[in-house]
Amino acid sequence: MSNEDVRALVFKSAQEQDLDPLDLQVNRKIRVRSHTGHPATAHYHASSQDKSAEYCIKLFDTTTTEKQKFFQRETRLLEELSQTGSDRSTAMTPAVLLTDAKAGLLVMEWLNGYSMKSSLMLATYSSDRRNRLLRLSGQWLRHFHEAYGIQRKPAEASIMMNRMQANIDGMTDQCRNLLLADKSIMRSLALLRERAPAMDGISVEWGLYHQDFTPSNLIVCHKGTVVRGIDFGKASDDAPVSFDIASFIVRTCDVGSEPLFAGTSAIELRLKGTIEAVLNGYSRQLSDADRSWILWCLLYWCVTKNGNYYGTVRASKRGIPKRMISYLKWRKVRRLMLVVCDLVQ
Repeated sequence: MSNEDVRALVFKSAQEQDLDPLDLQVNRKIRVRSHTGHPATAHYHASSQDKSAEYCIKLFDTTTTEKQKFFQRETRLLEELSQTGSDRSTAMTPAVLLTDAKAGLLVMEWLNGYSMKSSLMLATYSSDRRNRLLRLSGQWLRHFHEAYGIQRKPAEASIMMNRMQANIDGMTDQCRNLLLADKSIMRSLALLRERAPAMDGISVEWGLYHQDFTPSNLIVCHKGTVVRGIDFGKASDDAPVSFDIASFIVRTCDVGSEPLFAGTSAIELRLKGTIEAVLNGYSRQLSDADRSWILWCLLYWCVTKNGNYYGTVRASKRGIPKRMISYLKWRKVRRLMLVVCDLVQ
């Protein structure tokens, strides 16, 4: 779709809803790494004719019921969360200016900032700056969960274990053997199985689960003093909120969490610092049981991420998974697993 076609679609949608048409011009199409099954088909950057305002335009595929639900969740949560701040400088999300479910159109304010992923990469050699950003991430996630209410329910550790085991069983024999040959992963699996029955009955926090809470979906604005969240289409209404914390920490460890040419002790200190910064930002009043549960979820996510990594690779002509040649990325996750095992024991 050309820039003029997008502009015409926005103008038409505003007219049909009896809204003042946005006096905008579409500047460029934004290149976004697409994810499998993600219904957002295109992103555009636009601005007003006088350059006084900037907009982000997202077009969604709404041809199926499931994709329509994705669009509805995205727009509903953006509209609700954009009102939580006392003013625009403290709002949790970009302001929503126009939505059209029929056309799959979403127009928001443009966020002048950088993704948390980019910011963490820039802060690789600055522990203070990095930890401040991580604390801001934890604070944003806490506000997100509290905005929709947190209640306490029994954990479902055994169910999580069964899902993870099904993931491992679904791998090819070659990938499964390669995964289970790693002693640190085997040790982590044994620890999860041992603790699952005891974890089943403890009371943990449940609430709205972002389900895609990654450093890429947090935007750092106002010179690093405010973060805003995006991409809520996968949010689940009822789940342990610790999943969001765990998945964020695991994914954070893929972006500059390991100092180059550093020894093992330096790596472990950095990883422990990452965990503590996120947890302290999320809540300083976490009970021992809550912290243990979060660490348990973190360990679960480490194993699951490794399982997905081994299970989704494609074999090369020689029958060896191509991505196994470069193991730097999953080596970080394996190191994180060892650190978490040390913390939970």
